[in-house]
Amino acid sequence: MRSELGRGSVFSVLVPRAEPLRTEPAVPAPEDNAPLSLAGRSVVLVDDDADVLSGLSATIEKWGGQVLSASSRVLVLQKLAGAERVPDLVIADYQLAEGETGVELIEAIRHEFNAQIPALLLTADTSQERAREAYAHQLPVMYKPVTPQRLRAMISELLDGGERAGIVEELHEDLTAPRE
Repeated sequence: MRSELGRGSVFSVLVPRAEPLRTEPAVPAPEDNAPLSLAGRSVVLVDDDADVLSGLSATIEKWGGQVLSASSRVLVLQKLAGAERVPDLVIADYQLAEGETGVELIEAIRHEFNAQIPALLLTADTSQERAREAYAHQLPVMYKPVTPQRLRAMISELLDGGERAGIVEELHEDLTAPRE
């Protein structure tokens, strides 16, 4: 700090530089001109923000997917009751209304169908705690705002042969790598 009477004060802080934490896994994007086809695929979308839910639904439907959307765990489980087939993918916001989480929701849907359904968490929470929780449940995370190109790449990765373990391992390595 430097200060001169009648002239003002100058404050400065020195902070060591650190490498940025990359918690979103690198996923190769499909060719820009190759549209993602979700024809015949069912996607469950859950977000308590109506605008986000509407936008995601429109995007998935544009790619040919059949969308089942809801704003909460209770509503989505009601809609899935009696479903004739297992959903191909679940996309859920992490923080839902009434203290529910996307992790709990995904686990409930998997339990309902007794299947390890590919799933993806969306969140605006970039904390390491959130990333570690996703890793503990073998769930890839994308941080809002999510572009259609990045979403398309992640969906393609999740649906094309179960590469989820590789995605999650890469995420874990980023979280546990020593920092200099």
